[in-house]
Amino acid sequence: LTLLAVTTRAAEDSTHTDDEHDNHGGAHEYTVHVTYEDVYDILVFLVAAYAAGLCTKAMGMPALVGEIIAGFLLGPPLAEY
Repeated sequence: LTLLAVTTRAAEDSTHTDDEHDNHGGAHEYTVHVTYEDVYDILVFLVAAYAAGLCTKAMGMPALVGEIIAGFLLGPPLAEY
């Protein structure tokens, strides 16, 4: 299920002829697909980072320390490494 699909066409240099292109009409196509699962993962990550920041702030440390720890723990699983 695709939530958002963005397509951008970047025109190439106009000095080239159409014979020099790979039958793409002189443009490259870049597509980004964002699914609901990706949005859910981002939301879970942001909530966990915020909660970890609150916990470390309650312990007398800067909130950034908790956010970094949450990113360290949750980053690889959410990035599918």
